[in-house]
Amino acid sequence: MRPPTTEQLDYEIELAVVIGKQAKAVPREDAMGYVLGYTIMNDVSARDLQLGKDGGIILGKNFDTSAPLGPVLVLTDEIPDPTHLQLRTWVNGELRQNGNTHTLIFDVPAIIAFLTQQLTLEPGDVIATGTPAGVGLGMKPQVWLQPGDTIKMEIDGIGVLGEPGRRLTSVQVPALVSPGGGFGIDLWNPSAMQLEIPIIWSTIVHWARSYTRASSRI
Repeated sequence: MRPPTTEQLDYEIELAVVIGKQAKAVPREDAMGYVLGYTIMNDVSARDLQLGKDGGIILGKNFDTSAPLGPVLVLTDEIPDPTHLQLRTWVNGELRQNGNTHTLIFDVPAIIAFLTQQLTLEPGDVIATGTPAGVGLGMKPQVWLQPGDTIKMEIDGIGVLGEPGRRLTSVQVPALVSPGGGFGIDLWNPSAMQLEIPIIWSTIVHWARSYTRASSRI
């Protein structure tokens, strides 16, 4: 459902990492032992609120129908290595996003190691890792989602989010602000981006906790 407060609704396919046990000060080499599994997140974003002077990332990514997850939670024994997963997004049947997790600037162990320096992650916490090129914000001209548009997202080994007949679960999740101080997209190789927004790619500026009890949502 499109929030009435935005005219610039956008999509972002993201690999969502679900934490399986409490994690604090985790070394990079041990980080994967704290992962329960993976699912798909559509990090739905209201760009006019997210990038507006009076908005910001909290308002732009945390309306009532933000962050649908699904279609299933796939455990790590089925995806032991999340670094080579293809991600695809179709809008009204048109392929818009087609990327791979190997282009993430910071992989899953690095993200967990960094977050747990400051935060204690709990079982069921969800980390949104970032999105590849192809979002409406980066198109020329920019293209926003409209009422009646259909979105289908697929990640290898997980399935399809938005497939007809499947129930989509909407949750409110404070979106993870990734290294670079922008939004999720800046976790990806900048050479693949289509954005004209200046982003500091190599500097960790700030992070915010992405939290939900995934076990009760999916």
